[in-house]
Amino acid sequence: MVAEQLRPPVRALPPNVELRRILDEETRTALADLNADAYGVPREWGRQVVGLAVLWEFPLFGSLAYIGGEPASGAFAFPISGALYVAWVATSKTHRRLGLAELVIRHSLEDARKATGISPTLAKAAKTRSRKNDGESPFLAIPVFPVRAFRHSAIFVNANSRINKPEDLNGKTIGDCGHSADTF
Repeated sequence: MVAEQLRPPVRALPPNVELRRILDEETRTALADLNADAYGVPREWGRQVVGLAVLWEFPLFGSLAYIGGEPASGAFAFPISGALYVAWVATSKTHRRLGLAELVIRHSLEDARKATGISPTLAKAAKTRSRKNDGESPFLAIPVFPVRAFRHSAIFVNANSRINKPEDLNGKTIGDCGHSADTF
């Protein structure tokens, strides 16, 4: 689903939040760790994907929300098929339900819009009703969904292949038995 625009925010920003753009190894690692913790996988897995500087050579626009100097929520957006897709959204358990995911999504999308001129947002969740106020969601569609399974947890490797870590795939041919908009 593609939303042409997001509705305006309906709640105030959380207090004492510092927004930072994801621009360096420290902030890439913070995003990777937030996601690994949220999905219950080893931090090294996330760091091997999101922590790589080469990934950020692609036009990615990421934001982190910090509370008390600690990363609390993060996300990034990137252009695909004439729309902006939001990925790797995660909030630490101690900072959930404060509106931080909405904040970093909106911040990432705004940076992406300014840089690319693209406004539509590619989303996987349909318009829903807000649990908090039982009214309309502030989003026409929101690319955040209640999935707690890590997206890259279903990677199958032949036990006889001698592939033990991601670097062992360099120069190899891999297969994809299915994908969706979040496969990149």
